[in-house]
Amino acid sequence: PSSPKPAATSAAAAPPANTIDDDDEDRPRKKRPTGRARITDAERDEIRQRQQQREKEQRDAITAHNARGIHDAVRQHYNAVPERGRDWRRTDSRIKGLRSFNNWIKSTIIQKFSPSEDFTPGGQQPEYGAPPVKGLLVLDMGCGKGGDLGKWQQAPQPVDLYVGLDPADVSIGQARERYSQMASRGGGGRGGRGGRGGYNNRPPPRLFHGEFAVQDCFGESIEKVPIVREVGFDASGGPSRFSGGQFDVVSMMFAMHYAFESERKARVMLKNVAGALKKGGRFIGCIPDSDVLSARALEFNGRQAAKKATAPAPADAAEEGKPAPAPAAPADGAADGAEAADLDEGEIAETAEWGNDIYRVRFAGPTPPDGVFRPPFGWKYNFFLHEAVEEVPEYVVPWEAFRAIAEDYNLEMQYHKSFGEIWRAEKDDPVLGPLSERMGVRGRGGGGLLVSDEEMEAAEFYVAFCFYKVIGLACRPASGNFENPARASSCAQHSTAPHSELLLALKPEAAWNNLLSGPQYQGAAYSNVPTRQKRALLRQRKEFPTMTSINDQEIVLHNIINGETVHQRALIISGTCRTSDDPIEDYLIVKSADYVGKESFPVQNWPVFDGHFKVLIVLSPGSNFLSLEHHHGSSDCRSIQVELNYVPLLQIPPLHLAIMIAKDSPLLIDCPPNKRGAISSAHSDLDATIKKFRMTAYMWQALTAEDLRSKHLGRRSFRLEEEWVDETLSREFLKNPSKTRMSSTAKIHLIRSEKTVAEIRDAQVAQQNERGQRRDDLHKYFEEALKKHGGPFAASAHPIVAGLILDSSFSVEQNLILGHAALGCSNTQGLSLGVFGSHLTYSWPRFLEEVASSLLDHSIPGDAVGNDNNECGTMWEACSIGQGAFLHEVGHAFGAPHTTGIMERGYAQDWPKAFLGGTAYCSAKKSQGVTVVHGKTPNNSTWDLSDALSFSVQPHFWHPMDLPLNVENLKIKPCALVVVEDGQEDLLKLVISSPTQICQVKFNGTPEPGLSVINTVGELQFTLDELEARFDRTDALTLDVLGRNGKSRKIGNVWRLFSNVSFIRVPGSSVVLQKKSVVSPKQEAKDDADNGKWDWTVLLNEKGKDGKLTRAVGIDSRVGCILDGAVIHFEDGHKTHCGPRWDDTGRDHHFGGHASEKFVLPEGVEVTKVEVGGEHELNGLRFHLSNGFKGGYLYDGCPVQTLEPAASEKIIGFYGRSEWGQCFDGIEEFGIITAPRDVELPMVIYDLPELQNTDGGNGQRPEGNYENHWEEESNN
Repeated sequence: PSSPKPAATSAAAAPPANTIDDDDEDRPRKKRPTGRARITDAERDEIRQRQQQREKEQRDAITAHNARGIHDAVRQHYNAVPERGRDWRRTDSRIKGLRSFNNWIKSTIIQKFSPSEDFTPGGQQPEYGAPPVKGLLVLDMGCGKGGDLGKWQQAPQPVDLYVGLDPADVSIGQARERYSQMASRGGGGRGGRGGRGGYNNRPPPRLFHGEFAVQDCFGESIEKVPIVREVGFDASGGPSRFSGGQFDVVSMMFAMHYAFESERKARVMLKNVAGALKKGGRFIGCIPDSDVLSARALEFNGRQAAKKATAPAPADAAEEGKPAPAPAAPADGAADGAEAADLDEGEIAETAEWGNDIYRVRFAGPTPPDGVFRPPFGWKYNFFLHEAVEEVPEYVVPWEAFRAIAEDYNLEMQYHKSFGEIWRAEKDDPVLGPLSERMGVRGRGGGGLLVSDEEMEAAEFYVAFCFYKVIGLACRPASGNFENPARASSCAQHSTAPHSELLLALKPEAAWNNLLSGPQYQGAAYSNVPTRQKRALLRQRKEFPTMTSINDQEIVLHNIINGETVHQRALIISGTCRTSDDPIEDYLIVKSADYVGKESFPVQNWPVFDGHFKVLIVLSPGSNFLSLEHHHGSSDCRSIQVELNYVPLLQIPPLHLAIMIAKDSPLLIDCPPNKRGAISSAHSDLDATIKKFRMTAYMWQALTAEDLRSKHLGRRSFRLEEEWVDETLSREFLKNPSKTRMSSTAKIHLIRSEKTVAEIRDAQVAQQNERGQRRDDLHKYFEEALKKHGGPFAASAHPIVAGLILDSSFSVEQNLILGHAALGCSNTQGLSLGVFGSHLTYSWPRFLEEVASSLLDHSIPGDAVGNDNNECGTMWEACSIGQGAFLHEVGHAFGAPHTTGIMERGYAQDWPKAFLGGTAYCSAKKSQGVTVVHGKTPNNSTWDLSDALSFSVQPHFWHPMDLPLNVENLKIKPCALVVVEDGQEDLLKLVISSPTQICQVKFNGTPEPGLSVINTVGELQFTLDELEARFDRTDALTLDVLGRNGKSRKIGNVWRLFSNVSFIRVPGSSVVLQKKSVVSPKQEAKDDADNGKWDWTVLLNEKGKDGKLTRAVGIDSRVGCILDGAVIHFEDGHKTHCGPRWDDTGRDHHFGGHASEKFVLPEGVEVTKVEVGGEHELNGLRFHLSNGFKGGYLYDGCPVQTLEPAASEKIIGFYGRSEWGQCFDGIEEFGIITAPRDVELPMVIYDLPELQNTDGGNGQRPEGNYENHWEEESNN
């Protein structure tokens, strides 16, 4: 039904009451011939009260509706729709033609895309009654009343399992009933490719197994549905973290539009789809066409603008002789409330609305003036369909936004066509054509369409789609059997288009004529270009003035999506533009504006290198409209426009920036004479240092965000603590007083130290002084100053700080940089700090305008400043070393160890590659500059993948759609064990696993195919035979495993794992003991001999001197700076070491350990699990008992690995390996031995040599250097 329209009024009608000026009430008024003059004040008050009451009722209704939510509204609506039966739908329904047409469309999509790639339609089929071959597993989200059950029964490839999910409980009950009726009929259907009337006329196939559940697929994970969990669902993480479930097909017919109420629901929906699909699975469905919605909104807003432009002058103005205001077209992007502000009292705002007698679409509020729905969520409209849908709220699904988000979940589009396009393309298909006749879509024998014009208009409101679950984001060729070769070409045009080509509306003005006249926009091929893109192109031609054209030149952005939401203020955009051989300089001009067109940041210029460019953008909160103009010479230019939404994440902890200042500091930094210019302090005083530090921090932020994006971890980075002060990021704010403004920008804390300049510049604390006695003290000075300063630096706040030492200085006499330290330390329980000296800060940019020049300046700094590491021969190299090495220390503060890239000085020569499209001459390598080609030019100024993964799960890098993470799992390293295969002791296999998923496995440095950040697995298995077939057993086989949490494990020689098997067969018995251990990373990475090691085993029951069994009654865990060992005490008074019994001279071994703990092991109490701590070396040990007691010590913040038995096993002892003849002889490997819980252990176990601590494998003990006291130490 249409919205009520306001009553028409004549030009002489009185204006609304709210136009009366209260100041004029006492002035005499002319009597106007209207009803308004006769309204009394009391009547006017009554009218206002009624209006206020109506507004209150509307607000209450909206509040109640929002509280109920669209989920409940949709569920209640579909629960209330009666089930009228098939006969009524085929004979009495007013929309029977539309129902048949829509059902044929759904059948077509199922027929085309449901079969697996290895299935051949029409091929040899199993005999009737035989079990199906390679049956499909189908998940139907939003299955409703089960209307598609018959379509799936007639799918070309037989279905083994159908799972239907829907939030409407009544609908699920009706779907179960429909399935039961099908089962009672023997599973028969009405025919498809594989059924009656398809490729053969065989009897109908057996009915698939069906299960149904009430489930909201958009608001919560479907993993809790038992059958989904049983089939397989991967809920390992957020976007791009899936290895895949086990369903072949996920179907979502006429349901997805409810998910676009919010970004969260849309992503939960896609997470459910991607988590359920196997690799190669298909996601099919139907949704309203956003191009239709966009076109209707544009048409409506055009009419409204024209109506306002031609509206007559206000009556008051005409009567009083006042000139009528000139009509003005509404500004593009005007606020939503602009239209409502012009309404008379009691008048209802008109909204976009269209339809016919059987369907109607009505937007609930204003629509975007340009027809582009941004942001792409929450654009609500009400939909009415006769007999089916009664004014149910739905949401626009902007197609390109949906397609881009789907790629985050490894869903690649293969097919996208409107219902009308599908009909025209498939109506003459040899199978689908006859199917349309049987379904009542058209007359027999290729007759006319049995769908009315009104019904066809409603059908044209929809599109159908198919996405493919891929490995990574590489485009999949459209040559599989998801459709026959005759239909593959149109899919190929969709699937192989580069991502940047999806943004045709961003092509530069000079390319419009060539683009629109190209073959892709002519004839039949033109139908493959979405309507919205065509309209956008035409709008651009009308709205943007034609610039001096450069033939065949265009701009392409590689790493950004139009309309993207970002959470970092600084952003790197890379791209290419066509250029000529003309030596005239190429450059880009970048302009920034907010939503109303006001300049949000001063204009910037950036160089172009052989058509390649990078620009650094500073965003303002909210919408940012950027224009990038490519200039070639003085007059030629082309432009590209892009919109970005910047949403700061103020709820996450920031990176703090601080400058430590000596108490008698001169407040100056080193600066070469040729850098000072006319103003000697421009680059050397404290004010300049603050500007340089602030600009550098935003460069760090942008680099990190872009690097993590390129690693498929999302555009995420740390945020900077900000404050409301004068903005300094642009030179224009200082040069032009009219542009000076206050802004929320990075806060620089000035920290006064109690140390003097002399103390800070003491050569003994200079880190680069090899003879210095206190080279770590500058870090301690800074930490002490921060703690005294307090505020955000309190240890309880766990701050992470980048600290700049202001009073660093190069001493020419000592040839030493004084007051400088490059040190970083992470402390998860307190203050984490990375510090760096200011001796290279002179070379850093103060403003955004100086970034390019600072990174290209090949002038020589001179002898007055330090040449750090002899790599600062030019200004740009000094800048790279200064900014990059400082970020290296900040990386340490975030917990990154020395790995590769930035954490291995990869910034030294490659730092400019992160920010520019080219580099300058490098004096350190004596190499010419290069052009930086996006994705191809080697660049070591990046984070190691393990560091990036570690960052991605830290709170400083959190994103709103990230799922809660198990904090304990974040500390766990991947595990690599050799286990028995299928209970056969002679068949061994290597099992690699991680609770946070594995994203990379390397044997001998070569990655295993199929694994990546976006394609992870929880476990991998390799049999010994398989590995021996691939690798030479006589050579060491290294193994590197990287978990999704950034934790890694390195095995120096996998063959040693197989030689140290993880089980022990008990002679004369069927009992098998299992072994499981933790090895120090330091030892795992080695491939050395067994010299200098002590192998030991201790059981919790041992034979005493009298040969009788005695139980353990106490454990003494010995922990110091490393894991020294443990001592097991027995009931008969003897004790046995978990570690060496004697040293290499034969003297008794004594354990150290300042954090040792001895505890009692009561009778009947078991050791249930053991936690082993350590990072580089093992340094912690904690035992858990069955009575709930925990004994031992673990260092806070250290990674912990847990050893516990299987449910059917129990711990009967410990084993391991210790260093021997070394300084501390600490434990390198600690493990548990388990046995079947309900099996009595044979006594022979306690006599096995491999289950005793004898000589550690080092031979007989030297004589004469010990006293043997049985009570104190067992010979075992």
